[in-house]
Amino acid sequence: MIETKRLILKDFDLADAQAIFDNWSSDPSLASYTDFLEHFYVEDTVEMLELWQAETENRVIRKSVHLKESGEPIGTVDVMDNEQGVAELSYIIGSQFAGHGYATEACKALIDYIFKLRKDDKIIVAAMENNRASLQVIRKLGFKYKETKTRFIFTQAGITNIKYYVLENTSND
Repeated sequence: MIETKRLILKDFDLADAQAIFDNWSSDPSLASYTDFLEHFYVEDTVEMLELWQAETENRVIRKSVHLKESGEPIGTVDVMDNEQGVAELSYIIGSQFAGHGYATEACKALIDYIFKLRKDDKIIVAAMENNRASLQVIRKLGFKYKETKTRFIFTQAGITNIKYYVLENTSND
């Protein structure tokens, strides 16, 4: 478990499936900016959580983001190695919780944890070029622009430009 001023990042719990479904996994607006497909039934969320709980590879760290005050799950943040073996950050915060700095706070906590735990040299992150909120989070976290690639995203996005950013681990020096 990782705690911040306002959030708790912890392993996913099947008992939270309904709240996760209500707060973010059924949110159709998230499918516009991610490769995450919205859930139409809480059973879809249960299945996702079961798959995520079965991930045993130590190069995948996936946390449920909860408001510290209420315990309510509001999103997810994770780091997993991409095809090149580089740690890649991703995150989702339910749209009704957007604009409060939760994504930045959760990502910062997980990045600090990853750099201390795994001693990675860098973490990368990607966002669709039209996802202004995510691009703002990435800038606040100190990531530096690397490149833009055109990709097909298997959701509502279709073919889109993806901006890639990198954050170097300066504590390894």
